[in-house]
Amino acid sequence: MKGTADVAILGAGIAGSVMAYQMAELGWRTVLLDKARFPRHKSCGEFLSPESAGMLSALGLAEAVAGLGAAPMNRVEIHGPSGGFLEFALPAPAIGVSRYRLDTRLHQLAKEYGAEWRSPAVVKKVAEIDSAKPELGFTIDYVQHGESRRLQARAVIGAWGRNPQTGLMQPSGKGANGRPEAGDAGREGGGREPWMGIKVHYQGLMPGEAIALYFFPGGGYLGLAPIEGGRVNAAALLPRAAFREAGGSVQGVLDRAAALHPRLRERLRAGEPIAGTQAAVAPVNISRSPVPWRQFALIGDAAMVIPPLCGDGMTMALRSVQLAAPLAERFLRGELALAEWREQYSAALTRELKRPLFWGRLMQAALGSRCWAPPLLQLGSLLPGLTQRMFRATRLDGLD
Repeated sequence: MKGTADVAILGAGIAGSVMAYQMAELGWRTVLLDKARFPRHKSCGEFLSPESAGMLSALGLAEAVAGLGAAPMNRVEIHGPSGGFLEFALPAPAIGVSRYRLDTRLHQLAKEYGAEWRSPAVVKKVAEIDSAKPELGFTIDYVQHGESRRLQARAVIGAWGRNPQTGLMQPSGKGANGRPEAGDAGREGGGREPWMGIKVHYQGLMPGEAIALYFFPGGGYLGLAPIEGGRVNAAALLPRAAFREAGGSVQGVLDRAAALHPRLRERLRAGEPIAGTQAAVAPVNISRSPVPWRQFALIGDAAMVIPPLCGDGMTMALRSVQLAAPLAERFLRGELALAEWREQYSAALTRELKRPLFWGRLMQAALGSRCWAPPLLQLGSLLPGLTQRMFRATRLDGLD
C-alpha cells in the first residue's frame, strides 16, 4: 500500500483513529497520518459524556474502552465566579479516560484491522488529481523522517483537530452544501480574543464520581474529572490574555483558579500534579461555524469545536464518524457521487450541531458572568427539572 490507498485520514486523534478503524474493518486500504508522535498527553477534558455509551457500542468500541479502566461520573458540580454553587445528576453515567490511554488503544485497533499507520508524518499539500473528475481522488504530499513522500488516495478525510489546515488544500470555492466558502476569519471567530486550553493530571485527590467546573470572572473555567487509575484530570479553558496574566504556565493557571475558589484550593492541596502530564494548546477557537466539508470531508474538531462546557467534544468526534463512515463506504463502492457525499454529510452534521452550539455558547457565556451566574445557579437549584432540560439542550440532536 506504500503509494496508494482507498482512503487517507489526516489526523490520528479520536475521530481520525476511529474512522481508520471503521474503514479498515470494512476492508478498505486505509492510511492514517499524523504529525505527532504517540502516545502523548493532550490538552482535553478527557470526559466521555453519557451519550457516548450508545455510540461506542454501535461503533464496536465498547469492550475496548471498558478495558481501559475508565472512571465513572454520575453528577456535575458548578462553582460560579462569585461563589454560587449548583449540583445536579447526569441523566446517565459518563466516564473519564485519559487521551494518552484512549488514543493508544484506538490506534492499536485501527492497525489490528489493517490500517497503515504513518507517524510522524507532516502533510504539506493535498491536491485533486483532476479537478474536473474529483472521483479520481487526491495526492497527499508529506514529509516523514526527513524524506518527502507522496500518497495517492481515492478519498481523503480531514481529522486534524481544532485548528484549520487551510494551507494544505487547493481552494475549492465551495463549503458546506456546496455554497461559496466564507473567509477563514469569519469561521474562526471574527477576530475575538483567542482562547487557551491547558491540562495536567493529579494524584492523591479524592476523585469521587463528579465532574466539577470552577468558573473564572470574565470567562473561562477549570474542570476536575476523575480518570483511570484513581487520577484526576485538571483541564482549563481561558482567554489567552488571562493565561499571560497567570504567568504563562499551567501551574500559574492552577494557582489563579485556586485563588479564586477556596474549595478548589483546599482540594488541590490534597494532591500533587504528575510530572509529564502537562499539556497546552492554542488557539482554541470556540466561536467558528461548522465546516463539515472543504475539499473533502472533515470530522471531529476539524469540522466543529463544540463549546467545551458541553463536555461533548469527544462524543461529537464519535458521532461525526458515525455520519461520515457509511457515506465514505458508499462513495468507495461507487454508489454515491462525491457531491452527494458532501451534501448529505454536511446537512446531517450541521443539523445535529445546531442545538448544542446555540445553548452551549449561551450557557458558557452566562456562567462566566458575575452578573448572570448567581441568579442562574440559584434558579437551577430551585428548579432541578429546568437544570436537566438545559443540560439536555447542550446535547447532540437525536441522542437524548
